[in-house]
Amino acid sequence: MTVRRRSALVCSTLIASAVSVAIVPLGSSTAHAEAVAAEPSSVAAAYTKPNCKRKPAAEPITDYWRFVRKGSPPKGAVLRCGTTKWGYRHFSKRWSKSFEAKISKTLAAPTKPIIKNGNTLIYCRKYKISNAKYYFKVVYSVKDVPGSITGNTGIITSTWDKKSGTCDKAA
Repeated sequence: MTVRRRSALVCSTLIASAVSVAIVPLGSSTAHAEAVAAEPSSVAAAYTKPNCKRKPAAEPITDYWRFVRKGSPPKGAVLRCGTTKWGYRHFSKRWSKSFEAKISKTLAAPTKPIIKNGNTLIYCRKYKISNAKYYFKVVYSVKDVPGSITGNTGIITSTWDKKSGTCDKAA
């Protein structure tokens, strides 16, 4: 065995012993979250954006839980690759770990009633930034994906709402 092969073997053995591996069923909805939580913090800190290159608009990226109404169980909210007019591709330039966390929190526990506009639901959550209060809104469509019959379009867009905007005007 050469020195190069021996050092590679020692390195891979050390890495394997340092990283604990959690086995989670592939079909589990929390498989990814549990796998990331089980990784050491230096590995879990690495963050990558979703990859929608060469994928169809209807391709789902992830699911979030969305609030329906008090006393009812939450429902799923899908984020699809979409186009430049809706879905991930529409707001991909704003995407970050923080942005994704705000989407998740806003859908799960909005601070304003859900605004209904035909087949569109608008979720608003208030955040305090530099002693000013702003709303983060997530617009969700229950219409079928344009051009297919795969189910709800899902999250159309997500953004900070302007002062005296949709969220401010809600009851």
